Amino acid sequence: MKKILLFAAALMSSVTIALAEAVSIGGVYLEYNADVADLTAQINAVDGFSATGSISFDAATKTLTLNNATIETAGDNPVIYMYTNSTLNIVSLGENVLKQTNSGYKSCIRSAPSSVLNISGSGSLTITSVQWYPIATYESCKITIDNTTVDLHATGVSYTNYGINNNSQDYGDVEIIKSHVKAGSISRVNSITLTECSIASPADAVVEEHGINRENIEILPIPALGDTIQYTYKGNTLLYKIAFKNEIRQEVNIVNDNWKKVSKPTGTLVIPDSVPDWQGTKYAVTAIYANVFEGCDGITAADFSENTGITIMSFGAFKNCTALETVTLSNSITDLYGYCFQNCPLNAFDFKNVSFLDSPNNFQGSNITEVNIPASLTNIHNQTNLFDKAVTITCAAGNTGLTAADNVLYDKDKTKLISLPIGATTAEIHLPATVTSMLYKSMSGFEGKLYINSEIDPEYASASNSPSGEIIVGCGLLDYYTTGEKSENFQSASSITEQLLWNVQVTAGANGSVAINDTTSCNQVSIEATPASGYKFVKWSDDDTTNPRVLDVTADVNLSAVFDVASAIGNTGADDYATAVKVLRDGQLLIIRDGKTYTPLGAEVK
Repeated sequence: MKKILLFAAALMSSVTIALAEAVSIGGVYLEYNADVADLTAQINAVDGFSATGSISFDAATKTLTLNNATIETAGDNPVIYMYTNSTLNIVSLGENVLKQTNSGYKSCIRSAPSSVLNISGSGSLTITSVQWYPIATYESCKITIDNTTVDLHATGVSYTNYGINNNSQDYGDVEIIKSHVKAGSISRVNSITLTECSIASPADAVVEEHGINRENIEILPIPALGDTIQYTYKGNTLLYKIAFKNEIRQEVNIVNDNWKKVSKPTGTLVIPDSVPDWQGTKYAVTAIYANVFEGCDGITAADFSENTGITIMSFGAFKNCTALETVTLSNSITDLYGYCFQNCPLNAFDFKNVSFLDSPNNFQGSNITEVNIPASLTNIHNQTNLFDKAVTITCAAGNTGLTAADNVLYDKDKTKLISLPIGATTAEIHLPATVTSMLYKSMSGFEGKLYINSEIDPEYASASNSPSGEIIVGCGLLDYYTTGEKSENFQSASSITEQLLWNVQVTAGANGSVAINDTTSCNQVSIEATPASGYKFVKWSDDDTTNPRVLDVTADVNLSAVFDVASAIGNTGADDYATAVKVLRDGQLLIIRDGKTYTPLGAEVK
């Protein structure tokens, strides 16, 4: 059986009774001498009261904490009754309600002479009565609403203009500090002070000596640095945090975990160029926080084209937006940070004026099949596994920092490897010997055959750099890639072998042939020239006359064999052709020697 209130007469008596400092909450009498961890249960044990949610009381700080709580009564007593000289601090977390449903002249919170009531907290508190004051003031009481949200109203048809009031005297001092307050009225008080807040409506409402001169008022915090503005633009509501506010500069940033505080954006999300606060001041939208829209699976398109202030797309901005197929950047966006479009099914991407790309996993999970790196994008930093599938990559002709060949991305001078194509199991990539460094993970995910003819130094040493396909390294590089201090960067390769990778090109022309043969040394080849009939080998194009010849190959080789007409006498190689007698007979050149006549090829003419 619920307890019957024994102090009801005392509550309603107009006789001053000398009691210890105390307060009654939901019918539970508290003298600040003991904490109550579960006040909800005690309230439910009192006849005429009910409570839900988390309600606790800290005696030392005189604090009532409401966490998604409701306290309700239809009885004759207020939900909260304060005794003379008492203090109560109400902290609101989540959405909370104090409700007096008695249709008589009953307040929800009744202050007392010289009492102090403070309401604060990150949540909201709705205080209602039916046909009397939600908060009733008394002589010398002090009521402060500080950095919170409070709704004060009576529900009776003829009493909706009640809020914080007294029936007969101008009692109590009220201060509202940077809070959002709705009230039927604030009147018959000794004084009212608005600190860092202002009356938003009605438009002609003003603070007078003993209250506010209009009814059904709304008070809002004056926007200040660090405050947020909630604004709906083209169908989606976002929160914007004031980053700068002075006479020259007013800027806001789109707040982190935005949708968790309002609602998930859906459809086409258009980012505005500016947003107004409730006073009409416009703020330029200049930044978005990291992971701001992560997990918003209803966004199908993101359009920044109207915005001129955002320059950086922050980490993970649209990560895991699993319906996002189209992104339109503005001309002002110059920096793209990692993971910003990871796991978004983008069909294409235009970098526009992006000049810096911090690249980890930016487009993994996309449907992009080809991408052109514009002239503006000259700096790609950090992990470069941009994609998780093979993508055709090209660079604009005017790009001064990057170049692409065979879907491989390099710096302009091809001294640094930026990225290999992901997957590409049948691809064969020959890295130029000019490559001596590589970005972190620039080889990761490549599954084809990779030819390397230089010592490549990773930007960050890690096994994550390693391709998974076959690596063929140039002569003398095997130890570097298998046992050297950098070898951990290539340990996931299916195999690493060594062979001559310099290009050896030897030609002969029409007057002979050449042969190129391996030797027992990786970086040596044997070349041999064989003249055609009637011709003889003279030299190689580098003026070396050795034949056959062994070459030590340390760079690309391009040689040709030089042949000349052989000796007219039996093609013996004793070349005195230059001193022989030559005659022209019937249009044919003949050679006379030792009383005999020969053709230039050594055939005797009878």
